[in-house]
Amino acid sequence: MRDVPKYNPEFHPILPAMFLDAMNISKSVFYAYANADILFDNSLVTTLSSLRTALGNHKNILITGQRKNWNIPLGHKGVLHSLKQVTNISNRIPWYFSTLAMDYFITMPGGFPWSEQCDMAIGLPRYDNALLNYGLLNQQIVIDATKGIVALHQTGKDGNYASHQTENPDYNDICGKIDYMLGSMECITMKVTADYHLESRVRNCRDKIKDCDEGYRGCLKKLRMVYNITKPADI
Repeated sequence: MRDVPKYNPEFHPILPAMFLDAMNISKSVFYAYANADILFDNSLVTTLSSLRTALGNHKNILITGQRKNWNIPLGHKGVLHSLKQVTNISNRIPWYFSTLAMDYFITMPGGFPWSEQCDMAIGLPRYDNALLNYGLLNQQIVIDATKGIVALHQTGKDGNYASHQTENPDYNDICGKIDYMLGSMECITMKVTADYHLESRVRNCRDKIKDCDEGYRGCLKKLRMVYNITKPADI
């Protein structure tokens, strides 16, 4: 257990500082952050092992994915005793939560420029959208691991939007007022399949946005430039 290296004024941990601290004290192939109420099964290790092989020498990657919500039954403490229980509960839930909410991020050492990030704080809205948007526009190989990694959210009485009810929920606007939709899972063109392979897909963010202004058209142009470089054939 290690103390959080940096907080915002309301004592929410600063994500880039945590990644940099972890990389300073340990050596690993992958570094990851996940919200504390997310449970994983062994698909996490299986998928990362597959990606390590598929990506070869590429390190400029950002892996994320959607979760499923487990509404903890009344009187249940939310404690599970095996990875198999996590798998079984997840399999019984037919739908994923919003494409605008990401609860984990995984990178490789020397790949994602954490030192260049603003002081985005976890537990508050839009840090995840800002991070994903940065990856999409800055030469990162962004991968949607939703179908490859089981991520089960323990949903208690505070529901699924607790971060919006905290003190100073707009704190992450210090990173710039990111439109939620510009940091949406819908914008990711590479995904992990259910059998742990990596494939490309055509995703058009424009279909998900009602107001398509000049800024967004600029986003699409940059996205095309990025994926001309990081298309699967180059990996």
